[in-house]
Amino acid sequence: MTRAIARPSRGGSRARVLSICLCLTSLLACGARASAAPRTGTASSLLEVAQVGTRVEPVSASLEDAGITREMLRLRLLSLLRDTAVPSFDAGKGEREHVLSLQATYVLNSGWHVVVLSLYLTRGATLAADPSTEITATVWSRSTIVLARKKKLVLEVERALAEQVREFAEDYRAANPR
Repeated sequence: MTRAIARPSRGGSRARVLSICLCLTSLLACGARASAAPRTGTASSLLEVAQVGTRVEPVSASLEDAGITREMLRLRLLSLLRDTAVPSFDAGKGEREHVLSLQATYVLNSGWHVVVLSLYLTRGATLAADPSTEITATVWSRSTIVLARKKKLVLEVERALAEQVREFAEDYRAANPR
C-alpha cells in the first residue's frame, strides 16, 4: 500500500507573501496620503531648514545577516543628501530639531525578504490649541516596501532609499530655494 504525503506547495508560500505585501502596501499608501508633506513648491513644513541632521535607527540582526547594516545605511543616506545638494550632518543622540531619520524594519523572510524603509523629518512645533506646549513633530515622511531575494536585497534597499532621498531633496529645494 502506498500513501501520498501532502506537502505544502511553494505556490502557497508565494501567495502568502504576496498577500502580506499587498496588505502592507495598502496600509503604507493610506498612511502616506494622510501624513506626507506636499510634493510642490508649498512644502512649508521644510521652510527655513538650513541644515538637516541625519539619524539611522538601529537595524535588526536579521537585516544585518542580509547585508543591511546601520553604518551602511548611514553612509548611504549622507552620500545621497550630499549628491542632491541638501546640507546635512550626523545628528547628535538627543537632537530632534530638523532631523531626517531612517528606519529599516525587517518584516518577513520566506525566500523573499521584505523590508519597510521609512524616512521622516522632525522639527519643533507648537500646538495651536495650547501655544505654551511645544512638541517634536514629524513634518515630512515617506515609506516604501522593498521585496527582494537575499542576493539583491542590498541593491533594492539602496534604490528605494535613493528614491526617497530624491523626493525629500525636491521638497527641500522647493521650500528653500537658493
